[in-house]
Amino acid sequence: MYEDLNNKVAVITGGSKGIGTAISERFGKERSRSLSTTTAMKMVLKKQQTK
Repeated sequence: MYEDLNNKVAVITGGSKGIGTAISERFGKERSRSLSTTTAMKMVLKKQQTK
């Protein structure tokens, strides 16, 4: 766990694929607060169904 991410908030654009997804997942693992945005809602819903 990275202590420097504690009590931080991130706004992540392009969170549905690639680097945006990786960053979103990492912030989730670190239990940091984040808001992820995307215009590709179909892709996000498809990923949720496979988990």
